[in-house]
Amino acid sequence: KKKGRRLGRLNIIGNKSDEGVWESIDVNLDSGAIDHVINSNKAKQFGSRETAYSKKGSFYEAANGTKLVNRGERDVTGVTDSGRDMGITFQSADVKEETVLGSVGKICDAGNDVLFKAGGGIIYNRKTGEKTPFTREEGVYTLRIWVPADSMNSTFHGQGQ
Repeated sequence: KKKGRRLGRLNIIGNKSDEGVWESIDVNLDSGAIDHVINSNKAKQFGSRETAYSKKGSFYEAANGTKLVNRGERDVTGVTDSGRDMGITFQSADVKEETVLGSVGKICDAGNDVLFKAGGGIIYNRKTGEKTPFTREEGVYTLRIWVPADSMNSTFHGQGQ
């Protein structure tokens, strides 16, 4: 079987230890996003790699027409609020610092269904039957992922705080 990368894959990973310092990444679930996108300076502890798109200087266009250069990709792994281990491959771009977008289309393409409700929703994995809940806060659907903290970041929070 050929080994390769799948952009936007939402999958179960190995068990994470609940020891150590963690920080949260709030992924805004966006049905209009064509890819999972994270600020180039966020989650640096996971490293990044160049892609064919970043090497060519490809870019995304924001709703306001701003060009956002693709800076490569990074695999971010962590644990959801519900305790489920999770990994997402994000495209790195010069978006606002707090911006982390989860492409609903990519989540569905990876074998999941996404159900939106008034107070939140569920990502349902069609193969395993696992359900990953997410919240809705101030009209924005958000999946919180707890990740091992970046040792270079001085604003740490313990998991669940």
